[in-house]
Amino acid sequence: MDWENLFQPQILERGYDYFDQGLVEDFKQTKTKITAKVFGSEVYDVKIKLRNGEIADASCDCPYAQDGKYCKHMVAVLVFTDNSSEAQGSAADVLVEKASNKQVRDFLSAVLNNDAHLRDLFQSLITPQFDDDLTRYKKQINGLIAQNADRDGFIDYRAADYFERDMSDFIVDNALNLANHQEFDLAFDVLGYVAVKLNSLDIDDSSGGLMRLAECCDDMWFHLLEEASPDLEKRMFTWFLNQYDKLPIFEDIFDGLLLSEFNEKVFLKKKLVWSEKKFYDSKTSSSSYEISKWAVYHVQIMKKLNLPITEINQFCLENDNYSDVRMLYINTCIQQKNYQEAIKSLIDGKEHFKKWPGIVATFSNKLKDVYQVAGQTDNYLNEMWLILTEYSPADIGVYREYKQQFTVAEWKPQCGKLFAVLTKQKTNMNRLYVEEKLWNQLLAAVLKSNGLYEMERYEGILKEKYPKEVLQKYEAEVQHLASRSGSRGHYRNIVRILNHMATLNGGYDLAVKIISDWQSKYEKRPAMLDELRGFNQRIY
Repeated sequence: MDWENLFQPQILERGYDYFDQGLVEDFKQTKTKITAKVFGSEVYDVKIKLRNGEIADASCDCPYAQDGKYCKHMVAVLVFTDNSSEAQGSAADVLVEKASNKQVRDFLSAVLNNDAHLRDLFQSLITPQFDDDLTRYKKQINGLIAQNADRDGFIDYRAADYFERDMSDFIVDNALNLANHQEFDLAFDVLGYVAVKLNSLDIDDSSGGLMRLAECCDDMWFHLLEEASPDLEKRMFTWFLNQYDKLPIFEDIFDGLLLSEFNEKVFLKKKLVWSEKKFYDSKTSSSSYEISKWAVYHVQIMKKLNLPITEINQFCLENDNYSDVRMLYINTCIQQKNYQEAIKSLIDGKEHFKKWPGIVATFSNKLKDVYQVAGQTDNYLNEMWLILTEYSPADIGVYREYKQQFTVAEWKPQCGKLFAVLTKQKTNMNRLYVEEKLWNQLLAAVLKSNGLYEMERYEGILKEKYPKEVLQKYEAEVQHLASRSGSRGHYRNIVRILNHMATLNGGYDLAVKIISDWQSKYEKRPAMLDELRGFNQRIY
């Protein structure tokens, strides 16, 4: 897997450093996905989606990756992946090389007699033709479930990881093999049976394996739709509709398939009737989220069918007490350059949804855009002020947009006025301090913050200008963490922070001193002292 060209050099370097420090844990890999946790001052979840052995998408919940960027934590996981694969492959190759032919055959026979899944994989290797018997595939699926379940049919947490790996391999290998042999109908039947079995599975799914397997089915369904005959496409469409309420774990996946695919008129007409029924049914028993979802879906289908705009608008106006539906109507008004109607609906919407700050902020952002295109400059500036001080305080995008409306001379007093309001409200202004290069204020705010989240976010800026203060912040935090006893995981987290301190100017000597003091201060904490051996220093 070639991936290094996806990352900036400095990100690669930091990611390799994280790997070298052993910060990657809880690693899991299937043919379609890699997941892991990467430890730093915080713990971040990394997910990497694979397609044909290459990276299709990657995500991490660290601040750097929130804008869609590829981060150092992803690098650490990918290096871990490469090293795991190479190490396992190398070790296996050495063992096989040492064994005689008889030893290999005897061992293979013993393993295959005790593992039906491996036996099936080996059979597909030596006899690569496809099997056109659906019953046999069903037996394999049931066998995988039974193989990982206890006597009561329950798959516990540990077995769940093995089950996910085995079932993921089965889905990809068999669906692709059947598709390669033009057996698209049978491939769809196999996937359908997998979906039904997954939905009824009794499993400890705290690691999220069921959803990853559902996504694996989703990938295969999209692949089949690309090759499907008209008859198979109709059969798939009917099956998705019929199974929608029967397979709840696939609800989001079916939503995506039914909305993005099946766009021929014959399907759209059926989807229109179906979505209308789902909408009105949901109004009697479902949450506002579900009702809104079906209303939006229905409008999207109406638009795809090119129904009269008056009919679409009428439906939206009748249901504009749902924010998403109102926004659809507003966007239609904007497309028609009916700005006054859009403004009226947005203002009314802000009032109607005033109990929901997130919705009000969304409407306000849209309103300031409409004011701008409508040439209502005073209202445009006023709406941005409301966003920055009330609806989304210190929003960096709106801040930059607001600043651009003033000359350099005008901005200084206006900025002071804005900062005074935000300071009084105790708003986190760190991104604004960076924008205005107010380093002293940034340092003060970061030092005052709890934990190391803000320090990690702005360390790259602060460590060159204020190395002493940065180290003092890290020292204060590790001392605070060490003041309470905890699990080995708690102590390992402290060691990780110390290891990071050691990379900063003057940090190595400080970390050594801290550890030396702790060895006497916390001599009755053997687990802590043992974990401190993980610190990367010469005296150990």
